[in-house]
This record gives sequence, structure tokens and C-alpha cells, in this order.
Amino acid sequence: TAPEIPAKEGYNETAPKWDKDGKNITADTEINAVYTKNQPGEYADVTPDTNVGGGKLTENVDTLKDKILFGPGDKELIEQGADVEIRLEIKDISKSVPADDKAKVEAKLGDGNVAMYLDVSMFVEIGGIQEFKLTELTEKTKISFKLSDSFINTDKDVTRTYSIIHVHDGKAEIITPVFDAAMKTLTFETDRFSTYGVVYTDEKI
Repeated sequence: TAPEIPAKEGYNETAPKWDKDGKNITADTEINAVYTKNQPGEYADVTPDTNVGGGKLTENVDTLKDKILFGPGDKELIEQGADVEIRLEIKDISKSVPADDKAKVEAKLGDGNVAMYLDVSMFVEIGGIQEFKLTELTEKTKISFKLSDSFINTDKDVTRTYSIIHVHDGKAEIITPVFDAAMKTLTFETDRFSTYGVVYTDEKI
């Protein structure tokens, strides 16, 4: 009678089995336990559709996963089959933007006007139980959101351009987004998550 095969971490999705049934043995025979390694966890983008302007990541989650700096323990869980959910959250914080962030945006404004302040955050959940908030990625990713009609120019005598002022770790930088007039969307690249000021500048033609 073959003994029960002991469990082995990382090999428990497919039950282990003996490589021979142990029957009709007529000579010394070696019987080994066969383990099948768990398939690594799958990645899913679970960004909510309630984000400002339906904001979302525009690249495939399989590409994005290589830009996340996981800890050794996280990598082990994923290799053993824990699924990963990535969530982007974009909130309008125009009424609650930190005073210091607001001051840094205004210092970079020039002739521009602030349409709104956004808090852009990214969360990663591993195995449905372990969630952490990212502050940055190893490379930039693209984010897109739809502008409110109130920020779309309808004056034929005016040319409107958009920019985004990002405040992170006390420093402000200007990002040049791509505006799609047909879709009314702004798309920009970033590798850090914090406060963003959406700015527009009008110029008479």
C-alpha cells in the first residue's frame, strides 16, 4: 500500500501522484512521487468605471506587470498561483487638494488656468488578501480620461492647449498630454502616483 504523498508548497493545484501503481512487482523497483508545479497567477485590470472621466490604463495589463516592483515574498506568491489585481483610481480633489501641492501647481501655471486637481493612485492586490498602494513604477505607463464638456473650447477664435502639472515628493513637473478632440480625452504618461493639476491655456487666433 503506497503511503500518502506529502504536500509540497507551490505544487498543490494539481494533486501529486506516484509514477507507478505498485502492482505486480517482481524485482526491486523505485517508485517516485510526481509533482506538477502550480501555474503562476494571472493578472487582471480591475480599474473601476467610476473614475473621473472614466479614467483608465491604456496599456495591456501583461505589459504593465513588468513595471511593478514586487517584493521577494510577493513574487513567490504569484509564482505559486496567486492572482494579481491592478486597480487605477482617479479622484477629483479640487476642493481638498493639499495647500502645498496647490501652491506648487500655481507656481508653474504661467498663463494657464487650473481646470481641476486629481489624485491618481494605483493599488495592487495579490491573492485576494494582500493589497498595497504603489507610489511609482519602474517605467512610465499611459493613462487616459475624458474631459468634462465645461473644459472643452467651443470658441472658434480661441486655440486651447492642455497641460498637466504633476506634484510628487514636493516637486512639480509639467507633462504634455495628448488631446483627442473627437473623443474629448487627455492621455498622458507617468510612472508616479500623487497629485495632478489639469491645466488649459487659451490663445486668441
